[in-house]
Order: sequence, then structure tokens, then C-alpha cells
Amino acid sequence: MKTEIDALDKRLVNSIRECPGQKIRAVIKPFFGEKSESVLRTRILQLELRKLIRLEKSPKGPIQCYPAAEEA
Repeated sequence: MKTEIDALDKRLVNSIRECPGQKIRAVIKPFFGEKSESVLRTRILQLELRKLIRLEKSPKGPIQCYPAAEEA
């Protein structure tokens, strides 16, 4: 796993901060011209592992993206 986030990762996190609760596909769709869907989905999972975002499964099934809880 990479140790530092790059510009694309920062843009993904910012997209989630601007509109929390989006489905993964909605977050990554604007970036399809830069990377493949599988690469973008992997990056989302890596961002969750680094605790930069939070993924939650909604009661209806799709996984939604939220910014990581800010520590006080």
C-alpha cells in the first residue's frame, strides 16, 4: 500500500466531503477518464483503510461514502 496520498486521492476525499452519503459509483464516476473503475474502487477501499473516509452499507444495500470523523 502507498504511504502518501496523491492528488487523485485528495480529490476523491474532497468529493466525499462536499457531498457525504454518495454511493461509491457516484464518487468515482467523474474520474473514469483518468483511471479504470476497478482502480478507483481500490483507491476508495485504501482511503477507508487509512481512515480518511468511512464506508457504510445502507439498509437498502449500496455502500455509501462519508468523510472520516474529525477528532476533537
